[in-house]
Amino acid sequence: MKYYVLIIILLSAVIISADDSDCLKCHLSIGEQADEAINHIDTSIINISVHKKLYCSDCHDINPKEEHAFKTDVDCGSCHDDIFAIYNESVHGVALANGIKESPDCTDCHGGHNIISHFNPESKVYSINIPKICSECHTSERIVGKYGLKADRIATFKESFHGIANELGEASAANCASCHGVHNIFPQVNPKSLIHNDNIETTCGKCHTDLPPDFAHGTIHTSAKDEESGGQFFVRKFYYFFTTIVILAFILYRVLEYKRRVKRVE
Repeated sequence: MKYYVLIIILLSAVIISADDSDCLKCHLSIGEQADEAINHIDTSIINISVHKKLYCSDCHDINPKEEHAFKTDVDCGSCHDDIFAIYNESVHGVALANGIKESPDCTDCHGGHNIISHFNPESKVYSINIPKICSECHTSERIVGKYGLKADRIATFKESFHGIANELGEASAANCASCHGVHNIFPQVNPKSLIHNDNIETTCGKCHTDLPPDFAHGTIHTSAKDEESGGQFFVRKFYYFFTTIVILAFILYRVLEYKRRVKRVE
């Protein structure tokens, strides 16, 4: 009996090892061989991926006799069906389904062969890296201009308390996904949106407790350079004025002190 088991294990190993053999003939690359391979894949990257135990054919619809593309032949939903269903209803999923190719799909945010856990600081979707990922589209003049998106979303976030904390490496600080969602990003007017007026207190309440009743009416994504930011704008103006007066007063003091000393020497 044990020999049958051994034979089955050996046959399985051969079948499994052959599963990727055709792919590796063209795409395998290590170190200096990278430039010589066709659409080379660095296996050292795959080996640290969360998908390292999968085979090429698990993700790619492979036919070696036909040209196969990277993004269009990967169906993440075959494994992540619950997440994919949520994404398909989101603003990004709907846009992609409507032919807007610039709308991000799974690989745009998570990566391709280099997908690692979002708890890993090296991950593209680690909390501190989220604003950088979102900025690839939301600061692009071409995308922002083409689809009428607000161009200041990332800049105003970086001016905020959360943005400053994020820039300083505070992983627990709120980022874009903390407020807008991850796969479930919807327009603000959609009742499903985490930033809908009916949901904003719950969203912010994940971190902040004992919120005042009018908390949801505050202005978000404002810059201290704009008067609509209220207190921020006037405090900024005051400090500009105050700092200028202090500097001028100091210069005047030094000039008068210099003249006094010159007279004393004479």
